[in-house]
Amino acid sequence: MSVPHSLARRLYLRLTVVVTVSYAIFASVMLVDFNIQGRIIERESLLNLAKRIAKSPELFALDGEVSDSKLTVPGVTIRRLDGAILVSPARWAVDAIPNNPLGYDDYSIQIGRDLRTGDELLTVAVEVDGSAIGVANGPVTVQVSRPTSDLLPVIGTFFRATFEEMWWIFVLILCVTLVVVRSTVKRSMRAVATASEQAVAIAPNDIHRRLPLTGLPLEIEPLARKVNDALDRLEKGYRAEQAFTASAAHELRTPLSVLRARIEAIPPSEQRDHALDKVDGMARLIGQLLQLARVETWQERSEDMTDMAEICRAVATDLSAQVVAAGGDIELRAPNCDTGWKVDRVLLEVVVRNLIENALRHGGTAPRIRVTVDRAALIVEDDGPGIAADDSDRVFKAFWRRQSSDGEGAGIGLALVSRIAERIGARVEVSRSNLGGAKLTVSATSGVG
Repeated sequence: MSVPHSLARRLYLRLTVVVTVSYAIFASVMLVDFNIQGRIIERESLLNLAKRIAKSPELFALDGEVSDSKLTVPGVTIRRLDGAILVSPARWAVDAIPNNPLGYDDYSIQIGRDLRTGDELLTVAVEVDGSAIGVANGPVTVQVSRPTSDLLPVIGTFFRATFEEMWWIFVLILCVTLVVVRSTVKRSMRAVATASEQAVAIAPNDIHRRLPLTGLPLEIEPLARKVNDALDRLEKGYRAEQAFTASAAHELRTPLSVLRARIEAIPPSEQRDHALDKVDGMARLIGQLLQLARVETWQERSEDMTDMAEICRAVATDLSAQVVAAGGDIELRAPNCDTGWKVDRVLLEVVVRNLIENALRHGGTAPRIRVTVDRAALIVEDDGPGIAADDSDRVFKAFWRRQSSDGEGAGIGLALVSRIAERIGARVEVSRSNLGGAKLTVSATSGVG
């Protein structure tokens, strides 16, 4: 089973990773760039030194007779154009032979090795007049070399110094970037969250609602349009079904009334009374079907909101005569004051009436019914055979009846109670009553104001 995830959270985390990795790559690129720029700076420095030697050899004690002894200037190697070494320095004598020939003001840049230690050297070569520095007649090549390893500490020091001076700027830019990313994601997902809230609010009583399309991302908008199209088709079918149920139930009332009147005209007999009972049962079924159709489309109004205890007292009083006529009794336990549980009067009257009638129908020979009301629950109990544990869920399905049923009822009453309970934010539970029969409890699923 897949675990639900937040799209906004996933986008934010991934963008955060991308931004962080981007800054890490930026730092790496800077280090590489520092290394390249360091080599360029070192090359320019060596080139300037070589040009100074060629232009002013006297500054380096190269303007007179130069013996084959080691030069005092480190890293300066003098060669013939064929590559033969004329003068080798005490340090950093390079093995790389310069590109040949070199024209006037030309120079070469190479990587060579120290003739003695084998260390890597960066070398710049220029061509000068050998007689000007006293080593030979004709042109010679002056090579100026430095170890490439000397660059790494310099580059590292410069890199650290840069970050020590500018780290707070990078941190500030990173934080601002993450805040902007988070704000952008939240703003982009706000329309999606609004559409989700609208989708949750769609119910049978307001199936005309549709998901808003304004502000949705282009990737989400086609999905919302398809959902709205599906809702259009569902609403059309749902309205047709409700209209058929209500129309059929309404149309059956008139012939049933005529049938009852004709049966009542028949002389009293056992068959006559049985026929009247069947007609009354059918009339009750039609009435419940009408109620079921109306519940789905019922629009609650603030003026219809009444306290639970008041509604239960009124319905119990109306049905008390019917209970007494059946040889039973009904007990009402309700506070004299309001319970604070405000519900729609029309809907709750249907609930209480169906629960009491169900208890009367399935109670004992002389049915005992107890109605209890408190701050967050309505309880109706009877002394009948009760409801088996295996049937505790099925009793709320429309048209379901127990196999042991005496044939009375059509299995609509408790289904109607369950449907209305959902509408008013409650749930219905079945248990065993201490009276011996069933105990049906309608309890609020959220806090009662």
